[in-house]
Amino acid sequence: SYYHSTDSKATEGDLTAYGLRAYWKPETTGAIPEVQFGYDFGTYDEADAGEAEDIAGWMIGLGWKDVLMDGNSAGVAYGSRMAATSYKGNSSTEDVSEDNKVWEAYYTFKVNDGVSVTPALFGGSDVEAADKDISGAVLLTEFKF
Repeated sequence: SYYHSTDSKATEGDLTAYGLRAYWKPETTGAIPEVQFGYDFGTYDEADAGEAEDIAGWMIGLGWKDVLMDGNSAGVAYGSRMAATSYKGNSSTEDVSEDNKVWEAYYTFKVNDGVSVTPALFGGSDVEAADKDISGAVLLTEFKF
């Protein structure tokens, strides 16, 4: 695996990683959303001095079904991408990824039984460096036969 940390120090080698996920769905659809939560963390087995040794990332997502029309859905998510939480040889306990945030929002239109269209917006702050922000949009068209 290869990891590019938020301050441009790269770590290569084997990574032992774990992910925890939780999901809750209300009994009926409506204003109360489905909720997802995730936390990922890992340790590079052979990080060199100054390279990322421990990494972590998290997310929370909210999703709604049958928004405005049956079959349509919407959702938002917020979290952080995997980023260094400690470096080999650095005794500091400061979380170096605390400002690394990403988000997305989408709405899926069901055109007919076999076609759906999903426009989405996304963005992030301090994604690869302390001052590198991103934003964008995507349009997904899905065909099912």
